[in-house]
Amino acid sequence: MTCTNINQGLSLFVAELAGVFYTGGSLNPARSFGPAVVSHNFPGYHWIYWLGPFMGSGLTAGYYRFVKAADYESANAGQDSADGDFAE
Repeated sequence: MTCTNINQGLSLFVAELAGVFYTGGSLNPARSFGPAVVSHNFPGYHWIYWLGPFMGSGLTAGYYRFVKAADYESANAGQDSADGDFAE
């Protein structure tokens, strides 16, 4: 387990702790859907739990394509070598 895994887990934990008491929201769409089905109560804002993850993944994919199209790998050639020569 790397430090990145711990950082991701802690950031989700803090986001859940900070948001749940003020908004009653969750970070997992299925966790929001279950109580709504059981209580037969779908509030007017329930759509955001389903649209949000899809919009986030779409924005992330678009940003990734933008960065790849900018050819960022060649922006600083030799950056990974100790002496400035990058051997391929």
